[in-house]
Amino acid sequence: MFVYQDSYNQLWIGTENHGLCMYDTGSGAIRSFDVKTGNIDNNRISAIAEDDKGNIFIGTLAGGIFKLNREKWDFESIPRANSPVPLPVKSLFIDNQKQLLIGTDGLGLKYYNYENNRVEDYQMSSSIFDFSNVKVHSILQDRRGNLWIGLFQKGVFLLRNNPYRFNYIGNKYHNQDLIGSSCVTAVYKDKDYLWIGTDNDGMYQLDKQYRVRHFAHTNTPGSITSTVMSIVQTKNGEIWLGSYLNGLALFNKSTGSCTYFNDKPANLGNSTFDNKINCMIADENNVLWIGTHGGGVYTFDTNTRKYVKHYSFPYITNDWINCLFKDKNGMVWAGTHKGFSIIDTKKNQVKNFSENNEITPGKVIYSIFQDKKDNIWIGTTEGVAIYDVKNNKSQKLTVENGLASDVICGLVEDAGGNIWMSTHNGISKYNPNDSTFSNYYSSDGLQGNEFTKGAFFKSENGEVFFGGISGLTSFFPEQIKEDRESLKLFVTALNIGDRVVFNDGRKGKAGNRFISDLDTIFLDYKDNIFNLEFSTFNYGVAEQVHYRYKMEGLNDTWISTNPGVNRIHFTNINFGTYKLKVTASLRDLESEVREITIIISPPWYLTNLAIATYIILAMLLLYGVARFILDRIKHRQEMMMRQHAEQLNEAKLQYFINISHEIRTPMSLIISPLEKLIPGEKDPQKIYLYQIMHRNAKRILRLINQLMDIRKIDKGQLVLKFRETDIVGFIQDLMQTFEYTANKRNMDFQFVHDQPALKVWIDLNNMDKVLMNILSNAFKFTPDNGKITIKLNTGTAPEAEGALKNYFEITVSDSGIGINESDLENIFARFYQIDNDYTKSQIGTGVGLHLSRSLVELSHGIIFARANSEGPGSEFVIRLPLGNSHLSRHEMIGEMAPTETSAITHNVEKENLEVLSEVISEPKAEVKSKTKFRIAVVEDDDEIRNYLKVELLPYVRVDEFHNGKEALQHVLTHKPDLVLSDVMMPEMDGLTLCKKIKTNPNINHIPVILLTAKITDTDKAEGFETGADAYVSKPFNIDLLTKQILNLIENRRRVELKPLEEESNKKLITTEPLKSSDKKLLEKILKLINENISSGDLNVDFLSKNIGMSRVHMYRKVKELTNQSTHDFIKTIRMKKASEMLSGQKINISEVAYALGFSNLSHFSNVFKDFYGISPKEYSEKHRQQDETE
Repeated sequence: MFVYQDSYNQLWIGTENHGLCMYDTGSGAIRSFDVKTGNIDNNRISAIAEDDKGNIFIGTLAGGIFKLNREKWDFESIPRANSPVPLPVKSLFIDNQKQLLIGTDGLGLKYYNYENNRVEDYQMSSSIFDFSNVKVHSILQDRRGNLWIGLFQKGVFLLRNNPYRFNYIGNKYHNQDLIGSSCVTAVYKDKDYLWIGTDNDGMYQLDKQYRVRHFAHTNTPGSITSTVMSIVQTKNGEIWLGSYLNGLALFNKSTGSCTYFNDKPANLGNSTFDNKINCMIADENNVLWIGTHGGGVYTFDTNTRKYVKHYSFPYITNDWINCLFKDKNGMVWAGTHKGFSIIDTKKNQVKNFSENNEITPGKVIYSIFQDKKDNIWIGTTEGVAIYDVKNNKSQKLTVENGLASDVICGLVEDAGGNIWMSTHNGISKYNPNDSTFSNYYSSDGLQGNEFTKGAFFKSENGEVFFGGISGLTSFFPEQIKEDRESLKLFVTALNIGDRVVFNDGRKGKAGNRFISDLDTIFLDYKDNIFNLEFSTFNYGVAEQVHYRYKMEGLNDTWISTNPGVNRIHFTNINFGTYKLKVTASLRDLESEVREITIIISPPWYLTNLAIATYIILAMLLLYGVARFILDRIKHRQEMMMRQHAEQLNEAKLQYFINISHEIRTPMSLIISPLEKLIPGEKDPQKIYLYQIMHRNAKRILRLINQLMDIRKIDKGQLVLKFRETDIVGFIQDLMQTFEYTANKRNMDFQFVHDQPALKVWIDLNNMDKVLMNILSNAFKFTPDNGKITIKLNTGTAPEAEGALKNYFEITVSDSGIGINESDLENIFARFYQIDNDYTKSQIGTGVGLHLSRSLVELSHGIIFARANSEGPGSEFVIRLPLGNSHLSRHEMIGEMAPTETSAITHNVEKENLEVLSEVISEPKAEVKSKTKFRIAVVEDDDEIRNYLKVELLPYVRVDEFHNGKEALQHVLTHKPDLVLSDVMMPEMDGLTLCKKIKTNPNINHIPVILLTAKITDTDKAEGFETGADAYVSKPFNIDLLTKQILNLIENRRRVELKPLEEESNKKLITTEPLKSSDKKLLEKILKLINENISSGDLNVDFLSKNIGMSRVHMYRKVKELTNQSTHDFIKTIRMKKASEMLSGQKINISEVAYALGFSNLSHFSNVFKDFYGISPKEYSEKHRQQDETE
């Protein structure tokens, strides 16, 4: 059952077996139509339709078709033409031509003829399909007028509505087989007939009613040739035929017979006569020009029936003639297989254009034509040339310019000046005005796409004929008009590999949307081989549609597909984002550009996360490589530096050794005479000086011997000789050397051992050097009242390698400054010195410990340092093997070493190390100073300090100090006339001492001389920056130093603005009236300070406000006048006032503080102590004691 609503809003209901019902929606009335009521002959209603006039047509499956008579409300049967049997109707459709189409069940497609009220067969002029017995179940028509016919079990048939009025004569359509299936080779039309020559099927004659007369070849004499290559009519009305095998023939239109002229004429001489005719033309004199296939060009006079001339190679370019044309000037153009020739009939001259000419795009010429503008058009197998004869210029047109094919078979011009060309791929129309092509193909109604050369003709009424392999196409050019409807482009399918996706609403990454609606397509990286299909839905001319595309991101040039190819392939496209732009063109119509974004996701290993990971790994790798390279470079540099350092050390040591050899002799000449002078001298002063000389000469000799020992070790030349020795007695004897120093410095010096005697094998002399070095360092870096302990014990170490499984161990521990853990291993390196405030003052060579380790290792033992296990300080451990099993025979000396004290003492005295300086006595007579000047000598080296004291005592009083800390306390309280200080000292060095003196207003007037072994310009500059008055380097000239000291003291006293200390207080507090403006200002400031000295508000702001001066200007003037800041100047006056109050009367310290504006007693005490070096209480008691003494 189905329902149909007509233009009157009436509903028509068709049923399968119960006829037809009509429901009037306005009145509600219902009418029934069926067999019983007699309205229709069959109850099986299959289709309903209404035409533009309101007529209702009913189709039934067995009773035919009926038309409603609305006046009678009755259906009338429509008869079928040529048959009384009713049609089995399956579908009805009203097309856009107001025509009722009828689809039948097995009898094809019919239509209703309104004129005779009959159902007739539907004529399809361009259908290759036989519709006479098909089942048409549905009919639709699109907006272009194409009919879509649904066939039972045979799919859908498209019956294209051809907008072009091309006429076809041939056998391609089943109902239009007029001229057979042979290829059309020639065509000519006179006023009565159309003459068509074919290949191997004779010739056909068609009248205006398309009634056909066929002239076929037979074996009888005079029969027409089988292949007609050319048809020409002369002015006298005769029809002449050129055949491929039988030469020239005169055709009798009445009988259809032919008279042949194939005999070689005598007037042609020895030239070869050829009967294979390709083309012919007739001139105004009824002379035929005949082009042959290999025989050149002949002329035949139809009036005399004789051949006149013969043109052949080399007189013309080639003997294979494809076309002939006579222009307006009477020139005959002959197109050949190798160029063309122009024959001047009047002058009997020929101009040849060979195959390599510059006029035509190709050498094979198929057609020649002259247009209205006298341009010669030359059609070749490689395009067409437009030749301007007058200017000898040529324009070439090919497929690239829009031609349907480069093979040009025929050329004609229409009334509008357009050039029509038959080709091997359809027909092309060229518009010279805008230089555009319009191409037409078999789908447009042509006989086919391939046409034959020479088979073309234009009649007097303008009709054009082109022959081809499937028949003949004719048309009037003015009737061929373009369909100007816009062209729309759609995406119809996406194919990935062998599967179709996003097509017909299938789900994908884009959801349920059709592919044609998508602007973006997402693909996986594995789907990078795909193709897209497009359509303009111009199905009838789909093979004519050109598509152009470019994939931005892949290429930037437009790529054209071949006509009809609607699929674009992409292979192995890299991941990324691309923009595909596609446009379609049909003749001179072009669609808008369709843009589709195609995103191909990268593989997991190329995602952003993966790339970021790679970058990080690459950076790490680069970092690792760079680090490796840099480490290599650093290692190489370190090796080079180490080698350089070793070479430098080697050179340095070698230099020292060389110098040592040179020095040993003069040192011997110094030491030996001194040793003779000292016993015989009676003057204590001279004895003291001799002892200093002797002691330091021995000191130099000891250093030289150490360097020489190291050199021997490096060279492998130092051979130790071991003998059995009582190590307990050896250590006890050695300790006697240091007892005097230990007692004088109140040090606890012990030897701890659990055995009264222990026999071991040692090199006595070298072990003596090792222990002396270690003990010397212990005493050097341990302060007074410290502790130094020597421990001796034995032990076993089964895990140890070599001879140290059974060993004895000597441990020297002290309570000194200790060694940082980072320095424990390095201290045994050659020339290494620990860098800290204490060791900077202890100048050394860095050789002693290195020599000690070398000697211990040569003794098959080990030595190491560690922190003191019992407290502060460090421990040096010497571990040596017990017994002599580890010694070779040549290393041992058989006799027992003597252990008497005299032997050891004598050995030590020969070394005479620096620690023995304590044993040397000082001169006993005290020299009295002739002056009251007092200086402070600050030097950590006792010997230098004593020497300076002895030399300076005749000139000044000397106070001695071991370090800067002790000296500063003395300077603050006693204010010496000058300070002579070493730079490198423990606890506080000379630079720090100088800086503290020069920055203290109470003592900054005291001259400071720095005395040091640091002699570089940088060292001197650093000393002067701290405020030093002089910088004297060691070694120094004592006379010059003495004069420099005395001059500085005297110059200081001559300074007018530096009063005596007892008068300074009075001068600062109450100054005399001054005359200059600066002195008046200073007087005003002092007065203001003295008047407000008890005020807690006395500060810089207070002074600047009351003086009437800005804070900055006030600071600058006070600094200029007093060389102090304003704050320090106020503090100085307060401290001077405090000194006066504490020394002049008995007064409570707190009262002094409050009287001077200090609200905090502790703050006052700190300021006072910083200024004077002692507390207010100590200062007051000191002056009270002085008063009581006086």
